[in-house]
Amino acid sequence: SIDKFYTNSKQKDSLSKSAMGFYKHYFANIQNDIYREVNKLIKEDRNCNYESRPKIKIILKIIDDLDLTFPKIIRENNKFVWIQDLNHPDTNNEHVFANKWYKETFEKETTKFVKDKANADIHSMSAPEYISSQLKYLDEEKKREEEYINSIFHNSINSINYTHLVGEIAEELGKMDTGIPYMFLNKRNEELKKAYQLISLYPKSLSVITTAFQPYIKKRGEEINNNKEISKDPKKFIPELIKLKKEMDKLVEDCFDNDSIFQDTKNKSFSNFMNKDFYAKQLANYTDYCMKIGFKGKEEEVEKTLNEIIGLFKCLNTKLVFQIESNKKMSDRLIKNTSISTNYEKKLISKLKQEQGVNYVSKMTQMMNDLDKNKKEIDDYKSLEHHGMPNGIKFNVQVVSQSAWEINKKDMEQITLPKYFISCKGDFEKFYLRKHSGQKLMWCFGLSKVEIQYICFKNKNISISTLPQYLLLLQLEKYPSTPLTISKLAELLGCHISTILTDITGLVFNPSFNPQSIKEKGLILGTFDIKTKNFKESDEISFNYNFNYSRQKFQTLPLTAKKSAAETRETEMEEAQITKKYQDNILQATLTRIMKSRI
Repeated sequence: SIDKFYTNSKQKDSLSKSAMGFYKHYFANIQNDIYREVNKLIKEDRNCNYESRPKIKIILKIIDDLDLTFPKIIRENNKFVWIQDLNHPDTNNEHVFANKWYKETFEKETTKFVKDKANADIHSMSAPEYISSQLKYLDEEKKREEEYINSIFHNSINSINYTHLVGEIAEELGKMDTGIPYMFLNKRNEELKKAYQLISLYPKSLSVITTAFQPYIKKRGEEINNNKEISKDPKKFIPELIKLKKEMDKLVEDCFDNDSIFQDTKNKSFSNFMNKDFYAKQLANYTDYCMKIGFKGKEEEVEKTLNEIIGLFKCLNTKLVFQIESNKKMSDRLIKNTSISTNYEKKLISKLKQEQGVNYVSKMTQMMNDLDKNKKEIDDYKSLEHHGMPNGIKFNVQVVSQSAWEINKKDMEQITLPKYFISCKGDFEKFYLRKHSGQKLMWCFGLSKVEIQYICFKNKNISISTLPQYLLLLQLEKYPSTPLTISKLAELLGCHISTILTDITGLVFNPSFNPQSIKEKGLILGTFDIKTKNFKESDEISFNYNFNYSRQKFQTLPLTAKKSAAETRETEMEEAQITKKYQDNILQATLTRIMKSRI
């Protein structure tokens, strides 16, 4: 109080101010020595001599309190003024001590220490050891920042550490025997996680990991593809790819914190090795298998499996090929009624629509719409006086639009029908065209199914057969003691020989009643070659009246004939032409839409 009274009355500096000014004047002469000693103590602390830390904290606290900027005395109106207002024009906001210490000594000492440490460690340690060592050091550095390093240059210190510990060394980590590629190949996920923690501090160096990640995924994918036992069977091949995809998703999540850079690298890597039509076709085949058999009794797994299929679908470069194949297979499933559930089909369409848009699933959507419309048409047909049974025959028709459904031309070939079938056909045409005038119906007899009752057999068997098979059996029944050649049968049925060849194989070799492919156990007998299961025009066939099958019901539906190498190549060429034509149409439509929007 006396000091305050004296300074107020005499307008002199207080004793405390004078003492502070004197001390600061004295400090200015020894500050370089103090900086040097402080750096020495910090170096000891960085070398794990933590006993120095309390001394550093105390010294820096004192120096910070004695900052050379505050307090500051200036002459104003012939008297001395003590400035403590940071907004005063004569006040410098920077801490002189902190700025000087950093710019002149601390930055230089820190840079030298970090460079020496990085060079020494990278030449004496394995990659995992180096990474762990630097993470530990940076963790300690963070504690030093929190305890005694001035906040003004935290970022500058971090920049030095990240540049020299990571940026300048990252390339070495990619080349070392125990480096990043080694970690991927040997599934060292914990080491990869630490590598990402360190290298992500210097984002420009993340390419060291991504450049190793991409060939790793490609190598794993090609290993699956090169395994012929797996790759030829979509039921094995696609689940293996899904398993790999899930493994890589988990790797990105656990080791790389779902970083978008690694997500992008992963997706591009899958796309790179899945850029062949083969992958799209196998995925379509697997989807077809799931819809026919795979989902049976696995209702709880449907959503999960469909999401896995879509996950692989996203990686396809040949999405157009998948679209074409899926349209064919969905058409076949729905026409032959082999799909487990139309609800599953709609779920698949919905997910594809979400990924690729409305146009991508337009044909699939039209198929489902046709089914819904057809159901109503058949209900109306059954409401007629004959209840949908003209001539007493239970008659069912599925009407589809030609533009959406993939129907083989062979199935559309005409065949000579009995009068009672012609009458049924005419009755439905009359009903349908009365409601939809101007439309035309084309009958696909090759896709038909007939339920046949055999009264000539001991077990009164019933078979599910095609219409051509039924007509063929009728012709053989007319000539019980005279075998007919296949060419003669084709003439009697008014069709091409190729139309009935596959139907004949179903009557002999269908595993539903003849799993061991024994010639004498077929519905028909003949002179064909049992080894090759091939039929010639000159082969003679007759009805097998000694047929004996213990179960009442069985199927005689045609078997899918194994194609020769030449036929396979021809099919592939046709499919390639269809794909090219479809791509051209899409390209032209897109260009037209863009041009219209700009005119």
